[in-house]
Amino acid sequence: MTARGRADNAPLDSNDAPTPQENTAQGSIRKLRKAAPELHERVLAGELTPNAAMVEAGFRRPRRSLYIDDPTDAARLLAGWFGPRLGDLLAALAEYIEVEA
Repeated sequence: MTARGRADNAPLDSNDAPTPQENTAQGSIRKLRKAAPELHERVLAGELTPNAAMVEAGFRRPRRSLYIDDPTDAARLLAGWFGPRLGDLLAALAEYIEVEA
């Protein structure tokens, strides 16, 4: 038996079929088809990834990652990502440090 209470070899009917979640590529494409058809077309044409289209549509926030073992490298990456808003980031960090101290 599976977690859904059916035998592993039992056929799925339409009610048992898993639906794609929004955080999967398939779910993102479905959401874009309904809510942002112009971006959906760009994804199908290979111009954008589903994630990039979801960010552009405002359904997801952009994410970045960095290694924290090298502060100089982290600072360089943050400066590139934040550009003119780097001062805002530094002010927020200073405020956070004051609150935590």
